[in-house]
Amino acid sequence: MKKIILIVLGVLACSASIADEHFKVATVISDESLAETAAAAPADRVSDQPVVHVESAEGRLGIGIVHRPVIPP
Repeated sequence: MKKIILIVLGVLACSASIADEHFKVATVISDESLAETAAAAPADRVSDQPVVHVESAEGRLGIGIVHRPVIPP
């Protein structure tokens, strides 16, 4: 879960660094929100679960959890 949070923070930091000086907004995504979204993902198939969409200087930015199950060879 910590890896997911770090990735989300990295994406938000990159989008903030290229944003206009007058468009400084932070979005906080709680650990509970990420855990609920991950728990809702089906464990046996490919899944893309949206967590939140925010407005940025470049347009809408979507944060989600992508699940890819391990498939035996």
